[in-house]
Amino acid sequence: MRRSGSVRSAVAASVGVHALLAVGLVLLLRWHSDRSDDATTAPSIDTRAEVRFEFLEEDASPAAEAQAEISRPPLAENSPPLANAIAIPRTLPAELSALLRIPPPVVSPVVEVPVTPAVSAEPRPKPGPAWATGGTAAHGPLAPQQTIVYVLDASGSMGEWGKFDTARGALIATLKLQPESVRFQIVIYAGSATLPIRAAPGECLAATASNVDRAIEALRTLDSPAGRSNHIDGLRAALALRPDLVLFFTDADDLPMAPLRGALKQAAKPATVCLARVAARRVETPVELK
Repeated sequence: MRRSGSVRSAVAASVGVHALLAVGLVLLLRWHSDRSDDATTAPSIDTRAEVRFEFLEEDASPAAEAQAEISRPPLAENSPPLANAIAIPRTLPAELSALLRIPPPVVSPVVEVPVTPAVSAEPRPKPGPAWATGGTAAHGPLAPQQTIVYVLDASGSMGEWGKFDTARGALIATLKLQPESVRFQIVIYAGSATLPIRAAPGECLAATASNVDRAIEALRTLDSPAGRSNHIDGLRAALALRPDLVLFFTDADDLPMAPLRGALKQAAKPATVCLARVAARRVETPVELK
């Protein structure tokens, strides 16, 4: 009995599966028939199916125990085979049509960007000292071909309250205004007088940009102001260059006028001497010494 029950269960399961397949086939054929554009000319297909099974005796052979037959009536005369009767529908389901109409993703074309070879930038010049860019000029441009000597006091009193930087800034700002035809030189004095810019003896320099840079570098490397001021030596060093003008940058209030006039009388070439008095934050307008 136990064997007969298992056989029956197996047969029943097989029949159920085949029945579901048959029902699915019937539904598919009906859907095709409803959706077909040429329903009037489509051959009629008999979709009826008969499912028949039988239970064999308990002592039947194992091959016969699992036998089940699914049969259907024969097709009508001149009817095409079932495989030929099923055609792909002209109208697809809306869901499938929507999927098929999805446009392909847009692929951006590859654009080759030209690579510009790197160009090595020229080294930038080092920024100069603050006093070399923020000074106020003591006077405007001179007439072409004139020669001027700037005499800068570097005594100890000029180191107070930034007066030395104020004077250096005014000197450089004045030089930057001069045409290149103007010639210049600088004298630094305290206890003695020196020329910080190297040049041939008695030579003054054209007021070109490169020579102005030389002046900035020479003034930058000076020692801190110290000592007493020897105005006479400063004037004599300037007059030895045979200039047309001499301009003093000093904070002194008591210049020795008699010795200065004596030095002017002894000069090989007459020159006009002016004084630009230096205060803590400014340089006063130059005045001529008489």
